[in-house]
Amino acid sequence: MNASLTRILRSPLLHFALAGALLFALASALDLGGLGAWRRSLFAGGSGPSAGLRADGAGAEGGACTPDADPATICVERDALLAFIQSQTRMARVEEASSAFEGATEAVRRDWIERFVREEALVREARALGLDRDDELVRRRLVQQMEFLAEETGASAPTVTDAEIEAAYRARAREFRHPAIFRFAHVFTREFEGYEDKAPARAKAILDEMNRKKVPFEEGYPYGDRFPYDRTYVDRTLDEIRSHFGDAFAKTLTKLEPNPGSWTGPHRSEHGLHLLLLVDKQPARDSSLEEVRDALREELLREKRDRAVEQAVAAIVAKYRVSLGGGVASREAARVAP
Repeated sequence: MNASLTRILRSPLLHFALAGALLFALASALDLGGLGAWRRSLFAGGSGPSAGLRADGAGAEGGACTPDADPATICVERDALLAFIQSQTRMARVEEASSAFEGATEAVRRDWIERFVREEALVREARALGLDRDDELVRRRLVQQMEFLAEETGASAPTVTDAEIEAAYRARAREFRHPAIFRFAHVFTREFEGYEDKAPARAKAILDEMNRKKVPFEEGYPYGDRFPYDRTYVDRTLDEIRSHFGDAFAKTLTKLEPNPGSWTGPHRSEHGLHLLLLVDKQPARDSSLEEVRDALREELLREKRDRAVEQAVAAIVAKYRVSLGGGVASREAARVAP
């Protein structure tokens, strides 16, 4: 067995894929507590979850439910179901999940119960197979759940005042600056190898013809040679123009004044020569506070939520004493600051 094959066989991703395939086969063989029967009963007008997921009369919809009383029984409690719905939909508050669940149709509510039962069954089987031990994906998911819980159980929802928005606007004005934009059409004339000296005269002849015929913005396509990018540019920034034409052409464009009635040139780019009809240009400007107020509010709210989560996580980390093993501790100190 060569080294490459050995690495593949030892890959955690391969182990995860094989385990997933095993769970799928197991689910198909065992029907995981009658999920398939329940699904069929829904489409056949069955009596809902109790038709396919009821065991010996226990756990019926609306009946007594004791979590963990029987490993073979999945107890669907309201709080657990709402937490599941909240996690699946990324609702900010459990009250939202409760309201959505109460307002849903019977079919939708049954579907959510089925999804909950399906996940719980797969989780139990995965744990029985030991898939929750030393698995990086599981660890990452646990961390995400704790971060979500830290956000959910934190202080009251953050708010942003007008004074905070105004202060942020003053500090971040450059982030919301509108760049200069240009609107122009151009006709490209290539400098053919061996005939470079004739290109300016050819471009000038085309320019004279277009101005004589007063060719408008959108009708320059029949003239000149094929260009690798666009023929007309509407409300484009200098960065976009520079990426198509190069630095020299962009600088030339900034020096020209709009004149919708006259083609100018030839102007040089990194591709060759161009005839240009500059219709409009708008200089760079700062956004007004009102233009960016909503965006700033959302940005500040997100930052406050992130800080609240980090503070909650730091409080959790602070409860633990950190001991560094051999080969991990630094030369200066064997400590980790939360």
